Amino acid sequence: MRSRRAFLRHMLRWAVGTPAALGLGLGTALVPPAEAIPASNTFILAQLQYRGGQWDPHPRATMPLMQEVRLRTSVETRDERQVLTLRDPALFAYPFL
Repeated sequence: MRSRRAFLRHMLRWAVGTPAALGLGLGTALVPPAEAIPASNTFILAQLQYRGGQWDPHPRATMPLMQEVRLRTSVETRDERQVLTLRDPALFAYPFL
């Protein structure tokens, strides 16, 4: 199964490659190179580690969740989660906790 992002990229390349599009002066400049998308656009799920109780009831649940997000959306994800504490200086670098 092809992701939405890959499908749209394929359709844009097809549309730009047609003779009508070439006659309009459209070139391959409309197709962004793959390296133009920085790695910072990758969604990383962060989980808060706290003292007391069971803070990690399902440690392997992140991978299937991120695979479903990738499958159903055009969001690029990382399968591993980022475990943070309340005192971690990188706490506010992750919008979803």
